[in-house]
Amino acid sequence: EQWQRCFSVDLDGAWNASRAVLPPMLEQGAGAIVNIASVHGHQIIPGCFPYPVAKHALIGLTRSLGIEYARRGVRVNSISPGLILTEAIENWFANAPDPAALRAEQAALLPCGRIGLPEEVAYTALFLASDEARFINASDILIDGGRSHLYHE
Repeated sequence: EQWQRCFSVDLDGAWNASRAVLPPMLEQGAGAIVNIASVHGHQIIPGCFPYPVAKHALIGLTRSLGIEYARRGVRVNSISPGLILTEAIENWFANAPDPAALRAEQAALLPCGRIGLPEEVAYTALFLASDEARFINASDILIDGGRSHLYHE
């Protein structure tokens, strides 16, 4: 059940959205699709299965579509956020025995010493969708404050 849900939301959702927007983009000879993947598509975090499998697949879909439609003017990229202060993360902090301690612990894991903001992900999506990113295609951008580049035991 969990496998089906992850793939339905994380992969089928992106594929269905792409199928909906590709015809008009191909007709006009231009367009940009930006998928939201996850740091889980790059690093395996124990206890999260099957979510990382679906996010790896989404990055693969992004790259495949980007290559497939590049010569027809359509770019396809993805963003892989790490820890971002979404409503779900705020709830996770709020439900912890010591919310402030958990928040501080999580921020300390990041090289920049703070948790990402939703608008930082949105700004990256806007950039990738813009003509200023016109030579970026079939790529994934990590937005995780550098955490995935650290060596952890």
